[in-house]
Amino acid sequence: MPAELLKGAPVVEKILAPLRSEPEAKLAIIQVGNVPEDNSYLKQVRNTLPKIPNLSFQHVPLPLDTTEVRLREEMFRLNDDP
Repeated sequence: MPAELLKGAPVVEKILAPLRSEPEAKLAIIQVGNVPEDNSYLKQVRNTLPKIPNLSFQHVPLPLDTTEVRLREEMFRLNDDP
């Protein structure tokens, strides 16, 4: 079976279309450390956000030496934030 080139735009549209009709939501990303791959992912998220007007975004950068306790505190804080 030959490989088939999958065009990304239609796939993205199929994923995003239902999200546009959802009530307001918030996406929070906690980034521990400063890894180039993470920064690339964040850039892609920020570029996609305008396509979903009812989605707000919060980036929470934490230092690499963040403890598990501190990380959990941040996660609970974000969960409690409507």
